[in-house]
Amino acid sequence: MFFLWHTFFFVKQKTAYEFEYGLVGSEMCIRDSCTGTSPEALAEEIGDKGASRLKAILTESLNEYLLPLRRKRRQLEKDPEHIRNVLMKGIERARKIAEETLVEVRRAMGMEY
Repeated sequence: MFFLWHTFFFVKQKTAYEFEYGLVGSEMCIRDSCTGTSPEALAEEIGDKGASRLKAILTESLNEYLLPLRRKRRQLEKDPEHIRNVLMKGIERARKIAEETLVEVRRAMGMEY
């Protein structure tokens, strides 16, 4: 099965963003998933500035994308008791699921005692 991926490459400090079968740089994948910008628009934005401009755009995009999560984290850090309660509820839930799974596994293996 073939996947159509975008290939990003530099030629003599000129940026080219072409559609073809190949791999995409991780920076491009992150940028595209954070902003939804089309490959053509990104290539136009980078112009002939090369990798340094791409990385600057990536940094800006990631910081903007993560800003709400960082704000929420700062807010949650102010209430450690709430965090502890959430973690304890998660532990209890995971323990219950694990116990049920082990019962099924022991039954399947004929190891019920």
